[in-house]
Amino acid sequence: MGQTIIRVAKQGSKRRPRMRCYEDRKEFLSALGYTSYPEYLASDDWKKIRERKLYKHPTCLICPNDATHVHHMSYVVAVLLGLKNELLVSLCETCHSRIEFDGKRKRSLEEANRILKEKAFELGLHGWLRTVKRSLLLSQAPKETIINPGPFCVRCRDRLSQKSIKAGHNKCRWCYKN
Repeated sequence: MGQTIIRVAKQGSKRRPRMRCYEDRKEFLSALGYTSYPEYLASDDWKKIRERKLYKHPTCLICPNDATHVHHMSYVVAVLLGLKNELLVSLCETCHSRIEFDGKRKRSLEEANRILKEKAFELGLHGWLRTVKRSLLLSQAPKETIINPGPFCVRCRDRLSQKSIKAGHNKCRWCYKN
């Protein structure tokens, strides 16, 4: 799970390769009660998650423009529920389109994430890359594996740092300041 498997159509066929990541997304959304991805994007749940992410990170990760889109780096249930905010990325519309599409062809999630990570590496965002790498590895754990990520911020649902936990705070550093 979490890996993209592209099934190539029979030779001579004009069908597009199927992308496993989007089939997995449909399965996860169904488990959450959504019939489609557009329905999920129109939901109040996604609007709150998106609003929270853009509030905390109002600038595009790649360029200095205002972020207007939030890119999912994974479609596991924890990300779709907004519990793994480090796998949601604030981007402007232009950068999001460049990552998601190769001309008119939609890229697989794996391809889009590879391009996003390359851009982040070029910009020297090594701390962000380490966090994302760890989170992606945890999100690829088998379905039956339960990962206890620790306490969450009561306001934004981000994971609390060890420093916040030791200090007895129930809010992350960002929410504690604001």
